[in-house]
Amino acid sequence: MKKYIEKFALFGVLIIIVAFSWLKPLDATAEKHIDEGLNRALTSFAVARLLNGVISVAQGTEISVTAFVGATLTPGQILDPVNDLVEQFSELMLIASVSFGIMKILLNIGSFWVFSAILSGVVLAWVVFKSTGRIPPILLTKFLLVLIFVRFSIPIVTVGSDIIFKQFLEEKFNESQVSIESGKKQLTSFAPSAGMPQLAEALPPTVSSQSDATQPVQEKGWIDG
Repeated sequence: MKKYIEKFALFGVLIIIVAFSWLKPLDATAEKHIDEGLNRALTSFAVARLLNGVISVAQGTEISVTAFVGATLTPGQILDPVNDLVEQFSELMLIASVSFGIMKILLNIGSFWVFSAILSGVVLAWVVFKSTGRIPPILLTKFLLVLIFVRFSIPIVTVGSDIIFKQFLEEKFNESQVSIESGKKQLTSFAPSAGMPQLAEALPPTVSSQSDATQPVQEKGWIDG
């Protein structure tokens, strides 16, 4: 009796697998999560590249000190480590975007009706062997397992990873996005077009802009003497 119960339970699982393959309840959810992840990755990549551009502009800011000895200061160079981190982050977001794109392609391939038809045929053949009391060929069993894995691995992994993201990482991700936006606005003040007046006001009177550094400082007593 127990043997028959196990057999019918196995047949029921295979019927559910075939039904899920055709009705695609997991595929719709997985595609939605992939699109959301792709949008997050692309948005983060765009923000990171924009921040990288702002940092590059800030690094190009130069001021000249003309007291006693002419010198040029580049305060934006202290942003080099930050710029490297932003570049690495943008590369990771680009890789994530490509990964989401590949996952979407594989999902569409797995949900194609031809693949579902092949899976249904293999399941039917396997059930026929089992129901007649014969042992299914080992190659048929392996082929069935491979088809099930290929058909449902992407949807299951996608749904599972999205649940983990929303449960443990979404809040930190949103906080990071806010921090990046705030950092971008703050760094914009270092750009020559926006931040040089504020920077000049904060420096001592002996500090002037790059254009003022080209004008020689002359004192009559020094020259005439």
